[in-house]
Amino acid sequence: MLIPKSQLGYFNLHLATAANSNGSAVDVWTPEGGSYTTLTLQVSGLIVATVELQGSVDGSSFFPILAENLTTGVESHALTPGLFRALVVGLRQVRVVVSDYSSGNITVVAAAVA
Repeated sequence: MLIPKSQLGYFNLHLATAANSNGSAVDVWTPEGGSYTTLTLQVSGLIVATVELQGSVDGSSFFPILAENLTTGVESHALTPGLFRALVVGLRQVRVVVSDYSSGNITVVAAAVA
């Protein structure tokens, strides 16, 4: 089944981030006023830090949300290099927070499907 481009979204949440950062919060509402249902994240780079997926309904208060590691099947809000999938239906925004940074850099890109 092919998904129309109007129901896909592509986002850069971090591009070679090398510091504590909230990254870019991205809207997971579709341009047509609907909502994306799932977000697939690709995390790459070598970083010594805590990396956490967060979501928000109001766009200002963010809380950890679970993502499934597509290699291991384990769900966690902590991200490591690899591919992850999260349910985002009903959320307004998501972001990836880097905290307790020590060294390295990280890139996080995502694709959303309505």
